[in-house]
Amino acid sequence: MKQVYVQCKEDWPYELPKSQKARRQFRRLCAQMLVFENHFLACCRESVLRDLKYPEEAVKQMALYRLKRIAYPGEDFVAALTKLKASENSQFAQDTEAVLDKLERAVSSRTLG
Repeated sequence: MKQVYVQCKEDWPYELPKSQKARRQFRRLCAQMLVFENHFLACCRESVLRDLKYPEEAVKQMALYRLKRIAYPGEDFVAALTKLKASENSQFAQDTEAVLDKLERAVSSRTLG
């Protein structure tokens, strides 16, 4: 991560590198970051699922906020979201519906793509 910071911010001031050698290095760094991001998201998965089931509404709302940006596929998430969708809180129901739609689209695009 330090290498990404140094090269992208200091060496290439947030621009694409000019030389072919530097561009190859940039591609390698991007590939490494994708692996890191996927690992990080996998580590967060159980925490987000736990937060969906938490009794406090603020914690559930933060989980929904995260799920609007990141689709975690799996029946465990679908079950937790479906239960939350039945909530008396209309905002939860609306947000949950949006997350379920996004999750369905993400799964469909993987299946079709």
